[in-house]
Amino acid sequence: MESSKYTIENGIPIPSSRNTGKWEGGEPELFPLNELEVGQSFLVTGRSHNGVSTHISVAKRYLAPKRFTTREMTSGTRVWRIE
Repeated sequence: MESSKYTIENGIPIPSSRNTGKWEGGEPELFPLNELEVGQSFLVTGRSHNGVSTHISVAKRYLAPKRFTTREMTSGTRVWRIE
């Protein structure tokens, strides 16, 4: 029988699913959403507006009833907590 090109391994833990019902965000707290009070904001630079906006949209589901909005600025994307 021919040897497989895959290595079979034991004892490798399974990472948690992204659909656990709690916010995991892929990266540990990519943005400080839990720290924001209503009316506060922060500026994100070095990432696309669409990428930031998508991340915030996903986070909103797990951080309800907190609500956030984003706006594209000349210097980056600003994120506000609105509720």
